[in-house]
Formats: sequence, C-alpha cells, structure tokens
Amino acid sequence: MKLLDNLTKTHGDQLAISSSLGRINYNEIVTESRNYSEFFSGKRVAFHSSNIIDAVVFMVAVDGFGASLVLLQPEEDIGATVDLIDESGVDLVISDRFIELEKLVHIPVFQNINDALKRCVHEKKVFDKKSNTSWIISTSGTTGKPKLVEHSLYSLTKTSKNNKEKGRNQVWGLLYGFTRFAGLQVVLQSLLNGSTLVAPDVHCSLGEKLSMLSKYNCTHLSATPTMWRQISMNPLSKNLSLKQITLGGEISDDKILGGLNKSYPSAYVTHIYASTEAGVGFSVKDGKSGFPAIYLSNPPNGVDIKVVGGRLWIRNDHVGDKYLGNDKNVSEDGWVDTGDNVSVNKDRVHFLGRDNGVINVGGNKVHPETVESVLLSHPMVDDAKVYAKKNPIMGALVVADIIVRYQGLEDKEVIREIKEFLSNKLEPFMVPAIVKIVNGFDVNSAGKVMRKQQ
Repeated sequence: MKLLDNLTKTHGDQLAISSSLGRINYNEIVTESRNYSEFFSGKRVAFHSSNIIDAVVFMVAVDGFGASLVLLQPEEDIGATVDLIDESGVDLVISDRFIELEKLVHIPVFQNINDALKRCVHEKKVFDKKSNTSWIISTSGTTGKPKLVEHSLYSLTKTSKNNKEKGRNQVWGLLYGFTRFAGLQVVLQSLLNGSTLVAPDVHCSLGEKLSMLSKYNCTHLSATPTMWRQISMNPLSKNLSLKQITLGGEISDDKILGGLNKSYPSAYVTHIYASTEAGVGFSVKDGKSGFPAIYLSNPPNGVDIKVVGGRLWIRNDHVGDKYLGNDKNVSEDGWVDTGDNVSVNKDRVHFLGRDNGVINVGGNKVHPETVESVLLSHPMVDDAKVYAKKNPIMGALVVADIIVRYQGLEDKEVIREIKEFLSNKLEPFMVPAIVKIVNGFDVNSAGKVMRKQQ
C-alpha cells in the first residue's frame, strides 16, 4: 500500500505535524501530495531540506509514483552532498540550499516542489499510478564517506504499528534528524498510526525542545542514551508525561534504563537495535542492557542474527545488498557486519562497543563504551565520554570527560574517587590516564556523543 493510500484512512482533521515552521493536518498532506504525484511519476528525485512539513508532503507524493526517493541530510558537507547526488542518479533535487547546489550539479535544482512545478510546466508527463518506489537513505559518514543504502517502504515500516484509533491519541516527539534512519522511523511510525508528530527545530536548545514537547503533551519519545541522559538532567523533563520511551543508536546501559523506568513509571521502556545498512534488527523490552541470547537462534521480526569472532552480524532480506552508485557491498551473502563487538555470557549478549572506535593503548584494545559503562555505574556520574589522546610512547591514552553530582566534594577529590573506583573494576590499561569534569558534551544530529581523538 502506498503511503498516500494509508494516510487517506486517517482522521483528516487530525493534526499530523507541528514544527517550528508551521502545522499541517492529514487532509492537507493528502490534498497537497495528490497535486504533486503526477509530476513525480516515474522520476528519481532527491530531497535536501530541513523543512519536515515539506519533506512529509514530498515523501507521500513520491511513494508509489516515483522511481526513487532519496533523502539527503541537510547538515551534510555540501561537497559530500554533491557526490551523493551524482551517485544516486536522480533527475532533480529539492533543496533549501539550491543556490549553492545548482552551481555544482548538472541536474535541475529547485527550492521547493511548487518551484519545480512552475519551471517544468511544459514537461511531457507519463503518469504511472503503480511504482515500487525505492527509498534511499545516506549513512551518517561517521566511519568515512557517507554512502547510500536502498530500502523499500515495507523494509522501513515492517515493525511499525498501524492502529489509527489508538494512534490518534499518541503524540510522537522527534529529536533525531528526520532524514536519518532513526528519525525516519519515528516520522513513518507517527504517520502510519495517524498520530501527531512534534518536531522541534534541531538548532533549539534542549530546554526549548522539551518545552515544545510538553506543550503538545508528547506521549512517545525516542532518543539515544546520550540524549536521554541529557534529558534526565534537565529540570524540564519532569513536565513530560510519557507512555512510550525508546532508546537506540548507542549502547543502552542498566543505569539509564533503570533511571527512565523510575522517572516515568507509566512509560513502556524499549531499546532497539537498527542501522541504515541493516534496517530494524530487534527490540528489547525486559529493561536490561544487551539482548537475550535466544535471539541468536530464534530472532524476532524475521531478521537473522549471529555472532562471528565476537562481531554481531544481521541478515535482513528487505535491504539493498549494495551501496547505491558504489561497488562496495552492504552485505556478504545477505549478512551485514554491524561493526559492533559483543560478548555472549550464558543467556545474555552484551555490547562492548564499535570496532572502529577501539583505543589502542600499548597494544591493548580498549572499547570506550566499556569504560563509559563502568563510569556510569558510579552514583556520582551522570554522564561520561571516553576517547583517545595520542601519545608517542603508548600510541594512545584513555581520556574520560564526566558530568558529576558533587555531593560536597572538590574536583580533585571526585577525580581521585572515580579513578580508585575504576581501578577496582577495570584492567590497568583501561583506566583513563586523564579524567576531566565538564558541564556537557557535544552530540551530532543523530543524538550520538562525538568522540574525536585528540
């Protein structure tokens, strides 16, 4: 079923999206999308803008009519964006940075859909009402050059609920960039359920975002563990009345899971595993970190899972097997190497950290996430970021930035206490050589902690 057909079954006067740029209900989305579907018929098109209302109208207008729909990240470097446009083979681009792009690409670039319609009014159209539209999403580029992965509407929504009666009472909050895989999941779930989506401006402060979410009575909210820790430390978080809490994108530790259960006793807390390449892998609903080992032999959602050499692999038949415009395979015989190192302990599989983020300390490998997990288990530590600092002798040193509750202690006393705590729980080479108390961390548009080597 096309996205447009699904939305026609929604209560038309229901508020669909509220953002800093405006509001739109379901009737308006359906009406506008129908006006544009013929124009997009058979075309390969890209969207490159921060306007979520325009984006949703665009997605609904293209799905089931256009050949492919490419979602580009508006905050991406313009050079990388040009490369992705070339690789995608699209016929045109809708972009709020059209002035920059039209000088750099050899295809039409328009400021918005209306602009495209006006400038292409004499174009000969062949209206195809049935098209299996490819949804193409770019990777984050955190491990190198961003790449394009092909999905279908089915692969993006196979685990989404579709209950219009329940959905009309749900208000979903969006803290991810909507062109990223995690953000798109939230957008599509809200649309399919006929819910209201509240999308604060990504450039707002966390306090402003929380104020907007509470103003619209947000009931369902998804964020990374890093973002959830920041939310928990903000006094405005107490104004939220959440019924569903989802964590993803990073390792969910026991402290944040327990803290959210305590802060929002009426909420259902779930952490999920998903990525642009592998799609939605699985969800964990038992309130514990890691995931049940039974998933390895009896995986949920019809997605196969295995551990090889301490690495997690996932097979999802509904995701493209090659990066678009690139010779490199997304998968090997359908299996995607997630790059996540794990340990299997009896009935539980625990995440150790990303393989490409390992710190080499004199030949010993240290996962920053493992050290962070131990730091977060200390009652004084509210958040932690562990990263590498180059060293001519050891290759690298482990450094930890922490946000703490002082409890009347001086900084030196806190750091001494933390180091002693770590030395009793970690191998000597894993204990941070430098511990710094900070007021906060930078996160990227996906809500993940940024840990560049110094």
